[in-house]
This record gives sequence, structure tokens and C-alpha cells, in this order.
Amino acid sequence: MFRDIIRPESTRAEWDAIRESIYTRIRGSMGTFPKINFVPRMEVLGEEQCHGLRLQHIRFQAIADITTHGTLVLPPTLERGVKRPAVLCIHGTDQQLAHRNVLSPELKPNRQYAIELSQRGLITLAVDQFAFGDGNSGRSQAEIIDSFYRQYPDWSLDGIRLYIHQCALGLLSAHPSVDATRLGCMGHSLGGRASVYLAAFDQRIKASVPSAGISPNLTNVFRNPPGKSSLSPRLDAEISRGGVPPFEYQELLSLIAPRAVLLLEPWNDTCNPMIEPVFRCFEKARFVFQLCGAPENLQILCHGDGHDTSQRVRSYAYAWLEEKLKMIEDPVPNKPDAG
Repeated sequence: MFRDIIRPESTRAEWDAIRESIYTRIRGSMGTFPKINFVPRMEVLGEEQCHGLRLQHIRFQAIADITTHGTLVLPPTLERGVKRPAVLCIHGTDQQLAHRNVLSPELKPNRQYAIELSQRGLITLAVDQFAFGDGNSGRSQAEIIDSFYRQYPDWSLDGIRLYIHQCALGLLSAHPSVDATRLGCMGHSLGGRASVYLAAFDQRIKASVPSAGISPNLTNVFRNPPGKSSLSPRLDAEISRGGVPPFEYQELLSLIAPRAVLLLEPWNDTCNPMIEPVFRCFEKARFVFQLCGAPENLQILCHGDGHDTSQRVRSYAYAWLEEKLKMIEDPVPNKPDAG
């Protein structure tokens, strides 16, 4: 399944046709997106000063019957008329904290993306993934998911989560201090996977940092153990029927080209113990970035910190985001050493 995406002699025009086919196939694996005539509106529930930043606690409705809670994090000073880059920070499978997972230096020091990025001058937004957090109104995650699939039997958790993140991105880009041309995303684990999907399917994302987010369909046996609610019933059905996934992650990554993506991947991840398939996906996708004239925009940092994001890895990722979102000047390219 880790097939080549393009041939050595492929042209950019040929890639455009291949890309459309990949887009349609992966989008289809998420089920049928319902027609939603609903304009999300953000409501500010309260504000606090914390960690030297201004935190606005919000909620919005992406669909009439689904409420999403989150927090907008603003640097302490915002100059009038000056727009800044912004990053959507996506949490993993933390039932207790949900979006607060990326806002809690005390409880989750290695996940505080939304805090640390804002302390560096970016605007950040963290929202609950669907079936996590305050929007559940006291119901269990299983009850929320069962109710969702009764109401939307042809859709998927992957689909609704992508849609909510796209709505959150729209709210973020509409903020008067946000430069909508410089948007990024960063997430870990389930949030890393969501970051890949969001970057692949939303051109507004100019730079993405998925951490422990590349878990190929063919090899990650932990994704759908017995009794776990399916992330995508249609995807599972296709794999069960033919034994072959309808897509693999090198194709998902290729949809991001030529925009920038940095993969943070542990070689000793207990949640995705096979790193070799991740390298295969990276290897195949890199030829698409080369064809698109942006080989520098697909990068991977492989570390041995397990299912985590250590301080030194986060620091590299933040600096990379700042560069790609034009928070800092582009570095001068290294010239070949004449010696």
C-alpha cells in the first residue's frame, strides 16, 4: 500500500489530475458530508489573565445541535491595525481536559502549545474535538457518538471533526488581529492526525505540525480495537471488505503540497510502534513536494521521547512555525561551500 504517488517523469499537470483523484477518494472515505446551512457564531463566555496572556473562553455551534467550547489565547499587547499569524492547537484523547490539554502548563507541560505559541507572539485557538469536553453536557462520549451515528449514519467522526476544525479556523481568521493568510495548526496524537486532515483538506492552513499523527491504515493495529467507536465506518468497511485500505498516509500528506508540514514522529511510540511505515509515507510524499517546487516544505523530526512532545522538540517546532508563517524573516539560504 505504500505505493509511489507519481512517476519520475510525471509533470505538474499530471499531478493536478492525480491530486483530484486522491482528494475525492480520501474525502469519500469519511462518508457523506451533510448539507449544512448554518453560520457558526462565536460567543465569549468569559475572560481571564493567565500566564501573562489574555484568555477568552468561547463556545460556538458548528451544527445547530452541536456546541463546541474552546479558548482563544491572545498575547498581552495587540497593536491596532497590526495582524498576526495564528495557530489552531488541537488536543489528543484527553477526556478530562479536552481543549484545556493544550492550555495547562501545570497539568500538561509537554502539551501547552496554545500557551507557549502565544507567549512567542502568535494568536492561538484551542477547541474541543467532537465528543470531548463541555459540549457533551454531562453525557458520556459513547452516548454522544451513538447519538451522532443515529442522526448522521452516512457520516463519520473524522468528517465531523474536520468540519468543526474548519469552522474554528473560520472564526479564528475572522478575528480583527489575525492575518488570515498566515494560519497554521499543531496537534498531538489524535490531534496530530486531525492536523494532517485539516492541512490536507483546507488550503487556509499554510503550515502544520502533526505530532505522533502519522499512523498508516495498514499497520496501526491500535486504531480500531474491538468495541471502540469507529473513526470512519466507511473506511473500516472498505478495509474489511477487500483487505486493502482505500488510501494511505503518503497520499494524505501529498494533498498538503506545496504548503508546509513538519512531522514530529517518535520511533518508540507505544501507540504506533512501527516507525518504518511512517518513513515509507514520508519517502513517497516527498517526491510530490519536489515536483511542486517546495522540497523544503516537507520535513520530519524523528525522536526517541515516546508518545510525547519534549521541550526541545517543541522549541524546534515553534521556531519552524514562526518561519513558515512569516513571524520572522526568511533565513538566508546556505551557499555551497567552495572548499
